[in-house]
Amino acid sequence: MACYVIESGIRQLQTELPIRVRLKDGTQARLIDMAVNSAQDIDRDEVILQCNQILNSCIEEFDCYPQDSPQSVQQFKDYFLSHNAYALIKAASNSQAESEQGYKHAISVLGAFYIKPNFPGRCDHVCNCGLIVHP
Repeated sequence: MACYVIESGIRQLQTELPIRVRLKDGTQARLIDMAVNSAQDIDRDEVILQCNQILNSCIEEFDCYPQDSPQSVQQFKDYFLSHNAYALIKAASNSQAESEQGYKHAISVLGAFYIKPNFPGRCDHVCNCGLIVHP
């Protein structure tokens, strides 16, 4: 029995997503909110599937998460998406995005993270962050 309960909850960022960034190697990427469809040209289900695969890779190869076996997509959603979760995806070229409005381009997830409160109520500002990156 748990001594306290942290209810699932998602808080919206004040910043408008997606956030476009250029990585040190020059790769164009976008940070998207995994809980809502913050980028209309992105297939959210594909992002979740790729993130699940990355998490399972971390579980199997690196022993850096508490799970002792690979997670199904639903288990991934229950664990990773219960609060705020974001994915960094490789961006499509500008010409492709501009010329094919509404086109869902191929997705390459570079990594993702979640932020969850450690405690309920007045202590919910004390948080925990989980990170995964493509191997």
